[in-house]
Amino acid sequence: SQLNVTWRSNSMAWITCILYVEWIKKVFGPTVKKYLLEKNLPLKALLVINNFAHPPGFEDNLSEEFEFLKVKLLLPNTTPILQPVYQQVVSNFKKLYAKTLFQ
Repeated sequence: SQLNVTWRSNSMAWITCILYVEWIKKVFGPTVKKYLLEKNLPLKALLVINNFAHPPGFEDNLSEEFEFLKVKLLLPNTTPILQPVYQQVVSNFKKLYAKTLFQ
């Protein structure tokens, strides 16, 4: 019923740590928590972030407010290595979605 969208800008067109934390605390965290509660699912979520220059302890700062949310940062420059994995995940998702849709 409502699409949570946040618009911010930065002169370098990068997502800064401040923007990421704001998005997680105001949009992602509450939205995921609401979804899990509505679906009667365990309060556990994983957010995998790629290509993000972050300060030390970035993941720890988020866990205080959203203990159910685990944030994992991939190592820099791993996109070329992981690209085949992403393609397989997307392919599997499409197959499962189509199967569920037509059942």
